[in-house]
Amino acid sequence: MPGADTDTDAIEELYARGVTDGLPVVPPTRERVAQAVAASGRDGAELIALVPPNYGRATVEKIAVNAVMAGCRPEYLPVVIAAIDAVCDEAFDLHGVSATTNSPARSGPSFRAT
Repeated sequence: MPGADTDTDAIEELYARGVTDGLPVVPPTRERVAQAVAASGRDGAELIALVPPNYGRATVEKIAVNAVMAGCRPEYLPVVIAAIDAVCDEAFDLHGVSATTNSPARSGPSFRAT
């Protein structure tokens, strides 16, 4: 398998840098990221959302880099982009959801299914 040793070394290097929690990480090579961006049918510089709480810029390329590292297949990137767009919509209130120590879900005795 060509490149296996190189990928293994890259995975270990990413772990040593602290950019993984110990789970395997696919090295986000330029080629892999370019394939994912191409599969999305969008420009890599296109801004999808500002991500709370610090409102970082989620461009197609940045989303692709993270998706590649997580093992996402290029053809699935449009779904990942749609999910990020949805959770960053103000109606979802990602900032509020990620800033609470309690569950944001409606539950308990006062909850009635409608």
